Amino acid sequence: MIVTLCGYVATGSSAVFDLLREYEGLTTGVIDNALYEHLVFLTPGGLFDLEDRLIVGNNRHHSDAALHTFVEEMDRLNRGDFRWCGNLSAITNGEFEVIYRRFVDSLIDCIVDAHWSYHLLPADNAARMDKTGFVNRLRKRLAPNPSKPKRQRYRYKDGIWYSFVTPERFYKLGHQFVMDYLSCIAGGKSGDLLVNKMVLPHNLKRLERYHLSDIRTIVVDRDPRDVYCFINQIKRTQIPKTPEDFIKYWTWQRSSEVIVEKNVLRIRFEDLVYRYDDTVAEIEQFLGLSPAQHVRLREFFNPDVSRKNTRLFTAPDINQEHIALIADSLEQHLYPFPLNVDSGTRSAD
Repeated sequence: MIVTLCGYVATGSSAVFDLLREYEGLTTGVIDNALYEHLVFLTPGGLFDLEDRLIVGNNRHHSDAALHTFVEEMDRLNRGDFRWCGNLSAITNGEFEVIYRRFVDSLIDCIVDAHWSYHLLPADNAARMDKTGFVNRLRKRLAPNPSKPKRQRYRYKDGIWYSFVTPERFYKLGHQFVMDYLSCIAGGKSGDLLVNKMVLPHNLKRLERYHLSDIRTIVVDRDPRDVYCFINQIKRTQIPKTPEDFIKYWTWQRSSEVIVEKNVLRIRFEDLVYRYDDTVAEIEQFLGLSPAQHVRLREFFNPDVSRKNTRLFTAPDINQEHIALIADSLEQHLYPFPLNVDSGTRSAD
């Protein structure tokens, strides 16, 4: 069984991930960082983008662009360490590169030794902005030779990659790629694999196409008033910070989501805090875990500590006009907090 967590940004999926780390029989494999996110599938240029371009919009240009873009993105995640993602070359001892290059090779039907226009780099950007490039361009400026054609540079030098893949073939190969990746992350460690943010709520619908029946997903939601307060504590965030744009963003997220129920459990972060025992029992039932496996109780997730991250919107320095606007516009997403509970204390974490 593969267990993955996701949410809507700052809604608490990491809290459930921490909870599940307390169970015997679950492993994070070769990933030591609890905040690590598995972006191979959902990142721009990743597997799901490749799916769209090869299955929905394929043509003589798109297959080559899609495959090259996918390889570029996988190369970037493989080589780069982005703190919460990437660095897969070091994490998997080079195995990840073998996996994604084998997958791409299996999708390519033929290669033509030629170039499309998007392979070409613009002439004014052809020279690299280093010492050698500067000297060469200075020399050309001082002694121009209009009769000599400019040397053309290419973004890709390995030809045009054509893929005439059918949906059946793509999803079969895609299934193998996903399973190879997860096996690589498991690293031979025993137990069910726990992976954080492998998918997002709006692309859960894709998993069935890849025949990934062994994946269980927990989607975590949270009161938008608290999310708004939380993101405004952070200097940089992916979510709009003005109340009007935040409401648009939150509404758009939900309207773009196709609700999937099979192998999916939806919970509230607040329930994990205020209804801890009942919510833990619900998660255990969904994943087939027993209470006896909960051997590190409250070691990584303590509801009493996490209570300070609820009801942030009641803090005295919060603009209550903003909160009222959010509450009125997103009423269906508010959490019915218990009566007579202490207000949460804002946290800098």
